[in-house]
Amino acid sequence: WHGEKARGSPRPSHPSVCAADAPLPRLGSSALKAQWTEDCRKSTYPPSGPTYRGPVPWYTINLDLPPYKRWHELMVDKAPMLKVVIGSVKNMVNTFVPSGKLMQMVDEKLPSLLGNFPGPFEEEMKGIAAVTNIPLGEIISFNIFYEVFTMCTSIVAENKEGHLVHGRNMDFGVFLGWNIENNTWVITEELKPLTVNLDFQRNNKTVFKASSFAGYVGMLTGFRPGLFSLTLNERFSINGGYLGVLEWILGKKDAMWIGFITRTVLENSTSYEEAKNTLIKTKILAPAYFILGGNQSGEGCVITRDRKESLDVYEVYRWKACMMSCQQNLCSTS
Repeated sequence: WHGEKARGSPRPSHPSVCAADAPLPRLGSSALKAQWTEDCRKSTYPPSGPTYRGPVPWYTINLDLPPYKRWHELMVDKAPMLKVVIGSVKNMVNTFVPSGKLMQMVDEKLPSLLGNFPGPFEEEMKGIAAVTNIPLGEIISFNIFYEVFTMCTSIVAENKEGHLVHGRNMDFGVFLGWNIENNTWVITEELKPLTVNLDFQRNNKTVFKASSFAGYVGMLTGFRPGLFSLTLNERFSINGGYLGVLEWILGKKDAMWIGFITRTVLENSTSYEEAKNTLIKTKILAPAYFILGGNQSGEGCVITRDRKESLDVYEVYRWKACMMSCQQNLCSTS
């Protein structure tokens, strides 16, 4: 993920949801044992083998188009896959609320309940809803998923020659339905076909590149060629994203949605320092770790964020011995 050298995409490890006619899998000890005792694998890159589905496709997002139209080409291709994921989530929700009233509220009430979203994001989500024929409330739910649940790991490192390496895995959908037949998380598997590489362009020139899920207008992983790279990790805290969402619903809208701030930084920041300052100072709806890499030796950091303030900025120049930091969901190790 260092500048233009990162032509491929990180390999997301995504989960998946229960099929419509399948009972909700039990997360018993056998399921957890199968999930958490998998043998360590080596030489898995470049990917190959019977489960390899081919290279992640690239799409161009034209920022010169009206926000409503920017995602149309991509979503025409990916609408069937997005419907599968959202359908699986609905089936799981309806398992717990069989009346279907919760999903009815999402479809009918969520857009008005959350009110206006900032910048181009609301119009982009409306455009996605229109081209996919998926209710806007369900598209919004997909786009605020980080504030509710996700997991991931990032690594930023510098070698002896001063070259930075920035990588991540993406554990989206863990604990959302365990498939006991093939030992996979249901939502993870269904998200894999939605994985895309995106080239955001203005005036036919690349502004930034990202790996994401089709239908998600925020960003979790991306880089501005030659300037900086950025990944987002969830941070578990009692003062979590659910409180930020509640405050937003109650009218306190002075914080940014987590995927939207990363997208804003990637789209607008023109240097490592500018990106770092924005990520440190901006109020956000959910606690997070921002992992940032620059284009010079010593430019790399892990920013530990509460919803309203920065708790710590761990800089790469502190890592004298191994010059590496691994950021998971609870703490960083170096």
